[in-house]
Amino acid sequence: MSERRDPITVRHALPGLLVSPPRRLSAPVAGLRARRLARQLGPHDPPVLHRPPLGFSDVLVLRWDGADGRSLAVKHPRTPRALAAVTRERDVLRQLGGDERLRGWHRLLPETVESRLDGPLPMLLQSWLPGTAAGDLLQGRPQDAGRITRLSLAAVSELHRATGRLEDVGDRIDGWTGPRSAVLASRLCWCRTGAGAAGLAAVQHRLREGLACRPMLVAWTHGDFAPDNVLLDEDGERVTGLVDWADADPAGPSEVDPCTFALGLRWLLDGRSWGGQVVNALRTGSLRVEELGEDQPSDIVLLAWLWHVSANLGKSWRFARNRAWLRSVVVPVLEEAASWS
Repeated sequence: MSERRDPITVRHALPGLLVSPPRRLSAPVAGLRARRLARQLGPHDPPVLHRPPLGFSDVLVLRWDGADGRSLAVKHPRTPRALAAVTRERDVLRQLGGDERLRGWHRLLPETVESRLDGPLPMLLQSWLPGTAAGDLLQGRPQDAGRITRLSLAAVSELHRATGRLEDVGDRIDGWTGPRSAVLASRLCWCRTGAGAAGLAAVQHRLREGLACRPMLVAWTHGDFAPDNVLLDEDGERVTGLVDWADADPAGPSEVDPCTFALGLRWLLDGRSWGGQVVNALRTGSLRVEELGEDQPSDIVLLAWLWHVSANLGKSWRFARNRAWLRSVVVPVLEEAASWS
């Protein structure tokens, strides 16, 4: 079947938005990039770089198995947005790695070995952390969801406790929500007028009112603590690493991390869309995820949704053109919010 070229819309709610499914970096193109990167790493003896099956991304990730037995991750950003995200991750890891409060916990972080992000073929070399993504383990062994969830949240909670302090967050809310709402407005034309703009404004108002006088642990926050960003040993009994730190915040709302994990968990295990889960939480007052042992308040669920959506839109144009993602994640929540007025 030939690829559709004419404009298509996401429901009736996103008139005029050009969308298309996300495209993978084709194997031949990925192979060509890998060979170019290898020649840059070793002009006279190019190393063999392996490409893990990571799906579509604006960052090409390759594994370099060194002769000394040490493996490295070679990250090659392919777009300006991806370059900015990889640069942010490098800087975050540098800050975390130098934080004396996190001694012993550093073992869960990738180590930056070399940064070549200023060159014509930018790349970041990091230590390759052992383990399997929690998302993959959960799909293969859903009966272990409780244990995997407890281990994952214990790992990130250690970060929160070591770096956080309890405070009223009224003065921080605009900083947490304003820039992220602006990302939606800049990436999705639907969010600039009509129902989309009304929904986005309603989200900001609700978060400002709902969190203004609420004590919260403000701490280093991962920002995208989904199951795919947690690594465990093959038995799922020990966390071996936490990855993808581009959205981390040194003074973030720590409750966003377990809530993000909860939303990702239910999507993996039950196929419940992120948007549908958030809408249900807004209507009932909380998100119930049995594996977490406690309900997630609706305002925190909404904040986690905003962080998740803005992070994806900010890192890649692909999400703004992904009809299925917009339908299931973005549109239901903003339509629900627009109905509040």
